[in-house]
Amino acid sequence: EALQEMSYRGHINRVHGAGSFVSQRTINYGIDELASISEIICANGYQLKIENILLDITRPTQRQAELLHISSLEPVYHVQRIYYADDNPVVFENAVYPYSILQGLDEAGFEGSTFRFLEQCGHTVKYSDGWVRAISACGDPAKALQVADNTPLLLVETVIAGSDGHALGYVQDHYTEWFDFPIHRVRAAVTPASP
Repeated sequence: EALQEMSYRGHINRVHGAGSFVSQRTINYGIDELASISEIICANGYQLKIENILLDITRPTQRQAELLHISSLEPVYHVQRIYYADDNPVVFENAVYPYSILQGLDEAGFEGSTFRFLEQCGHTVKYSDGWVRAISACGDPAKALQVADNTPLLLVETVIAGSDGHALGYVQDHYTEWFDFPIHRVRAAVTPASP
């Protein structure tokens, strides 16, 4: 049971007929968890560094405005950042936040955890809704993560919501192969078929 649990967590790789082997060290991020990337990297024993590579006030795209429930004329903070684990770039983040909820936040205010700067502005992160899909690296993500074009990445798009249900931000996180996403699924009760 212990080996099965370690395999599930990604710590070992079990090969039928050959044995169990220690897996390459990765960052485990339970797909059903809501935690900041900063917390996850540190919890997995890595030295964290965050580099903000873009901070701008702009207008949202139509899709961003719809997801944030704001007008496409309302200004947003556009932030791009790279998360490092032991000096290795492991996540490229592209995010927008309504200017109205972070009004007056200067560049220094965007340092550290996303959840932290939202909370400093009086917003408690309650939940997020999102989508996960595999993509091929190109453009900004490939450059930021120092990978070749067409390198597989996992894109996690989320809308972060506060305790009142209002959208606080739209975030696109591009994860490298450094991340594992353990999942635990339970089959729903099945009604037996009629004879």
